[in-house]
Amino acid sequence: DKEVATLGGKIVGELKIDTADFETKLGEAITRDQPDALFIAGYSEGILESLITVRNVGYTGVKCSTSAIEARVTVSRGGDNVEGVY
Repeated sequence: DKEVATLGGKIVGELKIDTADFETKLGEAITRDQPDALFIAGYSEGILESLITVRNVGYTGVKCSTSAIEARVTVSRGGDNVEGVY
């Protein structure tokens, strides 16, 4: 949090990928916190599932992830869900 703040950012919330009822909780958090960007960290399969959920809840802002997003299987299976992810 401190490093993000020194760069002018602010973390407005956190939600673990494996949280029960993830889609509902993510939608509520996005509505409540109105983030400028989402950072999704995890293994490639978890990242892909999260990006699909992010799209399902209607989030259209900036999406960032770890280098795990570059796994061949994630890119090939992800299709439009991984397009534009930094």
